[in-house]
Amino acid sequence: MKLYPQDLRENDHARIVRQRSTAASTAANGGGASYKPNTPLPEPHLGVLGKLWAKGLGMTDRQAAVGNSVASEATQGTAWCTAILGPLLPGIIVLIMARKHGLDPNIAWASFVAATAGFSALGFGPFSGLAFRSLHKPLHAVELEGLIRDSVDELEIAYLRLVRDALLTDASEKAETDIRAAVEALGQAIERLPAVTVEPIDTATLCLEAAQLQQQALTEPDRVTADSLTRRADALERRAKAHDNSALLSKRAAALRAEILAQIETLREGLAGHQLDESMGPTVAFAELSETARRVAQEAASASEAKQELAQLQ
Repeated sequence: MKLYPQDLRENDHARIVRQRSTAASTAANGGGASYKPNTPLPEPHLGVLGKLWAKGLGMTDRQAAVGNSVASEATQGTAWCTAILGPLLPGIIVLIMARKHGLDPNIAWASFVAATAGFSALGFGPFSGLAFRSLHKPLHAVELEGLIRDSVDELEIAYLRLVRDALLTDASEKAETDIRAAVEALGQAIERLPAVTVEPIDTATLCLEAAQLQQQALTEPDRVTADSLTRRADALERRAKAHDNSALLSKRAAALRAEILAQIETLREGLAGHQLDESMGPTVAFAELSETARRVAQEAASASEAKQELAQLQ
């Protein structure tokens, strides 16, 4: 079946496009540049040209922005090569005509400027658009093998192996649609899954200490000292509450992570032993797996939002 870079989670989409862009630039320059897998990815940005290049590819603006942010080696290389090298031949012709046939220098100069402008428009427009589209052609399993080698996270590796297995699957049109939807949903779930690390704290002791400070503040005759004790007690209570919330969020994130991994392995098993002949019925209900993956993605998004709200309260 066919999957495209934009079908993957954002991080893998960007890594694939950047790898292809670097390879295209290296080939065009006769070597020199090399792909560095650990280089930080830039923030997604689209712009007018990026939106123009992505037109007709069925991408969302966000997907186009992710691809555009790492495609510069191929797109800008194509644009500037066309803009610089394109006018050379017309310029040479105009120069010959000016010398041999006495062409008016003003006309010759205007012709050269027009040629430069025309090739620049072609370079930054359709030619760069073709380069951008070439970076978003269907994936190959060998590209996924490269990403798997560069990955260290268990969940990320499992997801990339799922994508690789899907690429090697000869599926019916209906099953292919469901598998693609499941891959997209699982990628979104992984992307949204919050990373929460909580150091163990005895919150009961914190609450007890806060209560003792509150009681001490009530019997303290000095107002300044009493106010200080009250604020200290409030700080301890907030710390205990924040820790409990973080611990709960961490527990939910761990559960979602385990569920995503289980969903990935289930889908991989289905791909490995599938019977996709519609007359016989599929071995695995890919549509059901796709819907379950969407629900997991929604839960991961909710957990991520809860983490952001918790960070604002702390």
